[in-house]
Order: sequence, then structure tokens, then C-alpha cells
Amino acid sequence: MLTRAQRGLAPGAIALLAMAAAALCAGALILTLAEAPAGDRAWAAVTGALVIAAPMGVGLATLARRQDRFAAVLVAAGALFSLTVLSQSRDPTLYSVGRTAVWVVELVVVYLLLSFPSGRLTSSPARVAMAAAVVLVGLLYLPTALVVQHYPEPSPWSTCAIDCPPNAFAIGHTTPGFVDGVVRPLREVLSALVFLGVAVILAQRTCRAGPLLRRMLVPVLAMAIFRGFALAGYDAARGSAPTAASLHALGWVYVLSLGLIALSFSFGMLWRGLYATTALQRLTLGLKPQTTPEALRAALADALEDPSLQIAYRVPDELDGWVSETATRVEPPREQQGRTLTEVSVSGRRIAAIDTDSSLAQDPALLQAAASYALMVLENGRLVRRLTSSIGELSASRARIVAVTDQARRRIERDVHDGAQQRLVSLRIKLALESERLEHEAPQTAAELELLGAEVDETIDEVRAIAHGIYPSVLGDRGLVEALRAAARSTPLSCTVDDDGIGRHSQEIESAVYFACVGALANVGCEATRIMITLRADESLRFEVRDDDPGSPRTDLGQAWLDEPLDRLAAVAGELTVEAVPGEGTRVTGSVPLR
Repeated sequence: MLTRAQRGLAPGAIALLAMAAAALCAGALILTLAEAPAGDRAWAAVTGALVIAAPMGVGLATLARRQDRFAAVLVAAGALFSLTVLSQSRDPTLYSVGRTAVWVVELVVVYLLLSFPSGRLTSSPARVAMAAAVVLVGLLYLPTALVVQHYPEPSPWSTCAIDCPPNAFAIGHTTPGFVDGVVRPLREVLSALVFLGVAVILAQRTCRAGPLLRRMLVPVLAMAIFRGFALAGYDAARGSAPTAASLHALGWVYVLSLGLIALSFSFGMLWRGLYATTALQRLTLGLKPQTTPEALRAALADALEDPSLQIAYRVPDELDGWVSETATRVEPPREQQGRTLTEVSVSGRRIAAIDTDSSLAQDPALLQAAASYALMVLENGRLVRRLTSSIGELSASRARIVAVTDQARRRIERDVHDGAQQRLVSLRIKLALESERLEHEAPQTAAELELLGAEVDETIDEVRAIAHGIYPSVLGDRGLVEALRAAARSTPLSCTVDDDGIGRHSQEIESAVYFACVGALANVGCEATRIMITLRADESLRFEVRDDDPGSPRTDLGQAWLDEPLDRLAAVAGELTVEAVPGEGTRVTGSVPLR
């Protein structure tokens, strides 16, 4: 959810400010077209409107997206710049207001350059430069409005050249000589030095800044240097050749630089936005869905171009325990001077914190987007680990169930063999002995005992078959191949086993393959005459049971006999398929990985 600062101004407020900006521009156009000489009228009107529209337009565009201190200052500056258009008026009072406003505008320009992009003077050099500009305007510019009869002529802010209106604020009737001889040359030199100092401060900030702030400052630095040279060049040319045609052109360049500075702010913010988009693209392409904490930190540092970036992870079930990406204990993350801390939370629970250079704080949306992507990667990794663990637990559970089932089968087979079968064999022997004893004394009874013995033999065979079906002892004693050959011999059809020397394997694998093959043997088509069992082993134990039944295909995996083989094979990560071609037969194939 966006915070109040991250939401833009209400559309109604933006509309009102836009109408005010439009009214100021229209007023500037009307005044200039009415007062300026015919030769300069159009150019002066366009320039005056641009000086107002550029800062207010850039500021309003930013405020529509988010509430920003610098953008608000920019809008206010544009409104103040509108006063400079009064320099085009022929009325002494309006003209004097416009010329005096020009000096205040220079202060505002210095403040904008030094406070971009936060709207605050964040360094000591910036505050010193701003204080110097205030002292310069306060001591050498504004007081002269009370003593001079005329403002310096010609002026880049006015088209009246050398026949401009008098100063309406002058107290006396003559201009003191020291103003023209000392104050004006001194303040022009100091103005150039102040702008040079501003450019130096911006250059130092640009060199020391992180990637985000550097991209914002480069165009602003370029325009600050441009305006400084334009100011120095205009003042020098006015002192040496006040009537030169080139001076007039240089004056327009200087005035236009005011609007270009506002546009440089917009260009810097646009460049920052393009960088943020590129950074997120690099982050998206550089991270895989499953990544390690070390790779996540490296990818974020590369995308944001901040080698100092660090990520701290909160230890689950600990109130204030944190570790780095290498699982080393670290101090709980806190805001520090020159650093920005971005929390990564889910459902109100802090799971990580990203510590970056403070220059990245100028675009909180970029940091939040990076944090959100990091959260997605962390959560995805956590879910994958949980899923992998669950699958592993499920496989282990199924394997345990199959193992328990086989143990129960072997126990039942052993109990049947050692218990019921042995008792029946003993009973058969006793019946045979009794029949022999009574053969001469009671032939009829002996014959009945012999018939009863034959039934006991049939019962023994049935019990033996049941025991073999529960879990053949040959499977555990001699392995899969011999157990399948024993099953093949009990099949009424011709059945061969081709094993290619597969050897012995784990009990779980052998029992899974055995019961799958036996199930296929027991469910061959009624028209089949021949069955072929093939076993192969490399990285997987592969098996195939093929018959030659030309009847209907039997590929329905929902058949009841497939339930147990499928469960057994799934428990050992195996698979089973049934394929059939009418007229050729049915093939049951499967495989179990041996690694």
C-alpha cells in the first residue's frame, strides 16, 4: 500500500495549479506582446512564457505522481519567475518590480541547483554557498534599488535597451558614484564566483554520488556551468560593448538558461527512471527462480550498482536475531548516516532488510521494487525447499509403507509355510501311514483315507500357491530374475525371461518390479499364446512384459490390477506404462532409477 508521500496530489489540486500556471503564462504573453518592441515581441513572449512554464510544468508533473518537496519548490519558483516578465512593462512601478524580482530569482536558482533533488541543503558547502548568495543579494543588489535612478542597462530581462523606465523605488534624485564605480563591478564578479562555486559543489556531488544520483546530477551540472558562463559573458560584454548586437543575443541565451535549468531537472529525473527500469530488468534477468542468498546479494548489488549493498536475514523464532547471507550472526539492521534501510516483509513479518547507499533513497519505488523481487525470490526458495522436503517425506513414507507391507507379506508367507503348510504335510503323512496300516484289515477305510490324503495334497498345493503369491521366498533368497522365472514356469502359456545379467538390487526395487511383472502376467489377453519378459539395468532398472494377444488394446491405467504396481513403483520413484497395438499385442513397460 502506498504511503501518503508516495501518492501524488489530488487531481483537483493539480488541475487548479495547472490553471494558475496557464494564467501566469497567458499574462506574460499578453504583457510582452503589448509592451515589447515589434522586432523582439514574439521572441520575448515565448521566452517569458517558457521561463514560467518549464519549472511549473516539471514540478506539477512530479507532484501528480508523488508528493515531493523539490517539486513543490519548483512550482513556487515558476510562480516567482513570472514577476520577471514585468521588466517588459513601460510602467516604472511594474518595471521596477520586475527588475528587483530578477535578483531574488537568482537566489532561487542557486537554491534549486544546490538542493536538487531532495529540496534540502544537505551539505555544509551547499549551505555556505547559499548563505554567500543571500549575503551578496542582500548587501550588493537589493539595497541599490533605493538609491539608483536607473537599473543597469541593457538587461537580458528587458527589451527596452537604453531607454528603460526609471526606478520607481529610488529615494533620492541622483545615483551615488560608488554604486556604478564599485558596487556594480564587485557584485558582478562575486555573482560569477558564486555560480562557479555552485558548479564546483555540483561537480563534487556528482563524482561522489551513487549511480542513481549521478545520473540525475549530470544534466543539472551541465546547465549550471552553462548559465554561469552565460552570466559572466553577458556582464563582461555589457561592460565593454553595451550596444553590440551580439550582446542582445547573449542576453536571450542567458534568460533561456533559466527555463533550461528547469528542464534539466526533468531530464535528470527521466534519466533516473530509465536507470531504475534498466536496473530492475538486470535484476529480473540475473536471478533464477531458485537462488542462494549469496547470489541474491550479488545480483542486487550489480543491478543497483551499489557494491556496498548488504542483506540481513531475520532468524525465525528469534525476537532480534539476524544473520548475513553466509549465515554469520550480524547486528540488527538500523538506519545509519549515509545509508538507506529497506525492509522486506510478508504479512507484517520482517524477514530481511536491504542496506544500500543513501543515494538510492531518491527513488524509494526502485528500492521497494527490488525488495519485492528479493521477497519473491526468498519466498519462492522457501516454498521450493518445503515442497522438496514434502516430496522427500512423501516418497520416504510411501517407501516405508511398501517396506512394511513386504515385511508383513514375508511374515505371512513364513507363517503359512512353517505353520499351516507343515501341519498339512504332517497330516498327509499320518493319513498315508494309517492307510497302509489298514490296507489289509479294512480295505474300504484305507481307500477312503487315500482319497482324503489326495485332497490334503491339493490343499497343500493351494496353500503353497497362496504363500508364493503373498511373497515368494525365492524373491528374497535368489533375487528378481529367479523369482520371475519361477512365476513364468507356473504360467500355462509359453513365457521366457531375458535378464541380460542385471544382478541383485535393493529389496524395495526388486519387489516393486516383481509384482508389476507378475500383475502383467496374470492379466494377459485371452488370445495370447506367448509372453516375453525383458529386464535391463544401467542407470535405471527397466522391465517389459509383452504378449502377442491380437485382441483389443488394454491400455487403461485405471484397471484394478495396476493399483498395487503403480503404488509400489511410485514409492521407489519408478514409472509404469501400458501400450497396445491392435493385431500385435500389449506391452507393459516400466523403469526404476538405481541412483
